[in-house]
Order: sequence, then structure tokens, then C-alpha cells
Amino acid sequence: MRYDSLNSLRGIAALIVVFNHMFISVAFHYFISNEEFQNSPIFHLFNARLAVLFFFILSGFVLSLSYITGKNIKYKTYIIRRFFRIYVPFIIITLTTILLWFGITNTFYDPDLEWMLWNQELTANIVAHHIFMTNRAVMLNPPLWTLMIEMKVVIIFPLLAYLLIKRPTVTLVISLMLSYVCAILFVTIDEYDNFYAASSLISSLLMTLYYIQFFAMGIFIAVKKDIILGGINRIHGIIHCLIIIFLLMIPNGLVKNDFLLLELGYGLFASYIILLAINYKHFENILLIKPMKWLGRVSYSLYLIHVPILWGLFYALGGLLPVVHIIIISFVIILIMSEITYRTIEKPAQDFGKRLADAQV
Repeated sequence: MRYDSLNSLRGIAALIVVFNHMFISVAFHYFISNEEFQNSPIFHLFNARLAVLFFFILSGFVLSLSYITGKNIKYKTYIIRRFFRIYVPFIIITLTTILLWFGITNTFYDPDLEWMLWNQELTANIVAHHIFMTNRAVMLNPPLWTLMIEMKVVIIFPLLAYLLIKRPTVTLVISLMLSYVCAILFVTIDEYDNFYAASSLISSLLMTLYYIQFFAMGIFIAVKKDIILGGINRIHGIIHCLIIIFLLMIPNGLVKNDFLLLELGYGLFASYIILLAINYKHFENILLIKPMKWLGRVSYSLYLIHVPILWGLFYALGGLLPVVHIIIISFVIILIMSEITYRTIEKPAQDFGKRLADAQV
């Protein structure tokens, strides 16, 4: 079972992350406080946190469909495919970013870029943490922390899917409780409180376990989708549109002081959007127009490369062009390179992984 509309949603979420990092780069460059902006409704159009949690829930939903339909998937086959789908493009872009880091930072210097993480010293220890996906270092390419989480969850995902298929409600409640406990422990023992970087392997494990709840939400709505959609279908489509507009108009600052509640709200909203995308034909048709389908196709490559390109151009052009011009140039190059990266790295790695996995059968 495949829902192409969900791939388009993934592309939209990736684009939101790109816009967010562009805005943050401008804000830091001009020392602009973005607190007022974050408290406004328009912030949700740039809400990378919501987009990231959407990725996790969508992964849970999509990956669980094969298990729900009873398809016999060998663990070895599953691991090989996920490894080449996620890790191989990740490591190629990471190593390319290291080369870009040395080339750019040793060639260009702009005192206005002191805010950038690339101004820190790049050590062998930092590189190792990136390669082994420990979440203890994300300075090379910050968005990649989510892939470090996902790659670790991949290892236990079949077990999680099995438990949620057998006992969906109980397993989801346990996942939520476990995530809550891990969140409390994480902020207690870790020097960070941002939930994307960890200062020790123990806190990295706690952070990974915290995000289990979102994969569990995705599996749960996949298991219960027929029942949930039965309730959703009783509500007119216009009402759903009004509900979405209302939820997006709620200022982020209204509940931002309760981080765990806000995260749970994001999870429920993301689950709601996923269910609407597979249930309402008008919504699905919008998501299946060619630009949307293209965005979905290159979404992973877009996510992987946008920060290295953006920051590289800030270094190379920072003293030559206004920031707005750099942002525009970056966006165009990011879109072009997303297609190139998809064709030369992501798709070949994915195809090779499928062939290798099929050979194991």
C-alpha cells in the first residue's frame, strides 16, 4: 500500500525546514531577536520543529503499513534497505560537507559570521560523532540530528510495530509514558535542553527514547486508520479546513512554556494532516500536482544539502552581496542541487540497497 500524497507532504515539511534555517541565518546575521516572530501565527509556516516531528510520525505510519498488511519482511532485508536509504546518502553528504568546511572556512573569513557553527574547531572527535550518529555533535550540518534519531529507531522499529499492531492502545500509552520519563531524565542529567544534541551517550539514548512516541503515533494511526477515518468522514471537508486554519492561527508562544504539551500537540496535528491527506480527494489532488510530487521525490536530498549550501554561500558571498541576495541565490542552488543529489546519490544508493536486499531472499 502506497500513498503518493504523503511523499508530497514530506516534501512540504522539508521545505519548511529550509525556510526556517534561512530565517534563522538572517536573524543571527543581523542579531535579530526572533521571539516575537515565534509567538506569531505565521511562525508555523517556518516551524521546523513541527516539520521534524511530522517526519517521525510519517515514517512510523509508512513503514508500518507492510507489517499491518501481513507482508513477510525479513529483518535483514529491512535493515539493508533502510541503511542504504538513510545512512549512505547521509555519510556521503557528511563527508562532502567536511571537505566544504575546510575549503570554505580556510579561504573566506567574515567577522559577521561569528554566529555560525562552522567557526568552531572541527576535530576528529566531532567527525566521529557524526559518522557514528551519536547525536553528540551536529555542528557540521545541524538538521542531520533527526537522521541520527531515525537510524537508531530503525533498529527496533519492527518490534515497536509488532507491539502496536498486537496491543495498539496499551503500547501507545506506554510509549508516551516512557517518552515523558526520558524527557525528564534528559533535562536532568544533560547540559543541553534542546532535544537535538546530547552531551553523553546516556543522554543520547534518552533523547532517542523520547522520540519513540512520535514513531508510535504514526504506527497507531496506521493500525487504527479505518476507525479514525470513519469518524473524520462524518465531518464536512470545510470544517476540517477551518479546524486547520484555527490550529495554525494559535500563537506558538501560548503553550511554548510547556514543551512536552506543545510537542504532543504537534504530534496530534501532524497525525491529523496525514489522515486528511489519504482521505480527502481534493487535498490529495493538490498534493499530486507535478511540483508537489517533485518536491516529495527530492525531499530527502533537499533536507540533506540545504544547510551546507546556505552556510557555504554565506561564507563565500557574505562580504560581496547583501544577505537577501545570498538567500535568494542559495534557494535556487539548493533546489537545483536537490535534483542532482537525488539522481547521483540518493536514488543510486536506494536502488543498490533494494538489489542487495532482494539478493538476500
